[in-house]
This record gives sequence, C-alpha cells and structure tokens, in this order.
Amino acid sequence: MVHLGGRQVQPVIDEFRAKKVLVGRPFPPMTDHMRVSVGTPEEMTRFVTAFKEIFPAKGKTSTAGV
Repeated sequence: MVHLGGRQVQPVIDEFRAKKVLVGRPFPPMTDHMRVSVGTPEEMTRFVTAFKEIFPAKGKTSTAGV
C-alpha cells in the first residue's frame, strides 16, 4: 500500500489509467492509500515514471547514505 499524502485514491487511480498504468482498486476505509503490485521490470519502470509525473518532487531533501 502506498500512502497518497492525503489525496483520495480514485482520482489517482484515474490518473494512472490515463497514463496506461493499472494499479489496484480502492480499499475502504483506506481512501488515501493505493495498492500496488510488483510487476515485470518494464511494468515497474512505467509505474515509477507515471508516479513521478503524478507526484512531482516538492523539493530535494537528502539524508546521509540515502
């Protein structure tokens, strides 16, 4: 499960679908979490690309070693 930072899950699922990436269905009452299953390396690359577009970085932070 991925926490969506307070965003509701259904609009986010719709945004992924528009980018041709399928993610899990809503799981009430967890309406600000999204289910993601591991796929092939190519599928996961498409997911990560879409995720970065839907959730752009707000600012770069760094932790030692990360």
